[in-house]
Amino acid sequence: MKDNLPPFVSRWRDRHGGWRYRFRRTGLPSRMMPDPRLEPEEFARAYAAALGQAAKPQGERTLSAMADRYFASSAYGNLAPKTAATYSGWIAALLTEVGHTDVCAWTHGKCQSLIDAHKDSPGRAFGRKRALALLFEVARKADIIVVNPVKGVTLPKLGDGAIPWTDKKIAAFRQHWGIGTQERLALELFLGTGQRLADVVKMRRDDVEDGFIRVVQQKTKMPLRLPIGPDLLAAMEAAPDHGSYWLGTKWRKKRSADGGGNWFNDAARQAIGEPGFTCHGLRKSVAAMLAEAGASDKLIQSITGHQTASETARYTRSADQKRLAREAMRLLMEGMEQSGKVSNPATDCQTGSQPIDFAAVKNAWQSLGESNPSFQVENLAS
Repeated sequence: MKDNLPPFVSRWRDRHGGWRYRFRRTGLPSRMMPDPRLEPEEFARAYAAALGQAAKPQGERTLSAMADRYFASSAYGNLAPKTAATYSGWIAALLTEVGHTDVCAWTHGKCQSLIDAHKDSPGRAFGRKRALALLFEVARKADIIVVNPVKGVTLPKLGDGAIPWTDKKIAAFRQHWGIGTQERLALELFLGTGQRLADVVKMRRDDVEDGFIRVVQQKTKMPLRLPIGPDLLAAMEAAPDHGSYWLGTKWRKKRSADGGGNWFNDAARQAIGEPGFTCHGLRKSVAAMLAEAGASDKLIQSITGHQTASETARYTRSADQKRLAREAMRLLMEGMEQSGKVSNPATDCQTGSQPIDFAAVKNAWQSLGESNPSFQVENLAS
């Protein structure tokens, strides 16, 4: 759609520099139109009249009416079940607040005001913006509005989301839940595959073949074949038999994603002694381990299934900074050694009566790639 205008509408600048709008269609009279940016409701009425039809009654232009259209569309029907549930939750929350309002009455400023009203809850603000964008896009495609007013609306700063697990937290979980328990198997599946909760709970015993486990991601529909590392293999070999699914219930049924998440979070709380460490945090840890080991975005995506570099960066930003800082300090140290600017640590650098352990510092700058043998870069690249 040229200039983001509906069919048969064109614009040009007049001699004063202002925009003028005109409707022209073969077989219909030409007519001047209001500015859709300044008078969106008047423009909608004029455009409908120009096409020879009555403007839609206000009841058919509400956000609730747009939601009905969206839920009946193929765009919604083609979503993965978990994604559809998320979207419907966002939309339901929005409609409770402003479902009665006319889409033609919304401006960019009004959208921003709604988002700003939820600045103390970034997650809620994100859901409101996503729901508005979906419903306004329905209205735009139905020629009810010309421009989606939510475009360009800014969000409050989001937190870091799920907490990544440190090596110490992982070790505490392994010590509490030994090999042979289903909780330990769950940890190794999350840590050894880097997959989302919805994909791990549906992993079956017959998905294992030739040292790999097959996964078709529910969210992206991407098929993956992931190598089984030694920690995961040991947990699989000792796992209790709960039916066809690796994490099946004691009744030998597949766990739901919500049920499986609650079960694992309880197990983590018992092992670590504090809340907040979830299976999604393990997924972030896997991506961070790979990034610290020097894996490229493509290598990381081959495990996590992320489809864009920006998605991967959300998980690896901190690890990338740490790895780059380590490399920068290594280069600095080498340069100072070559130029003779490094003093004698045994005599010049003292902490109390003990010399600084430069060997330990130097080791801290080395790659952490071997901290998780399942994800050595050499294995991934082969």
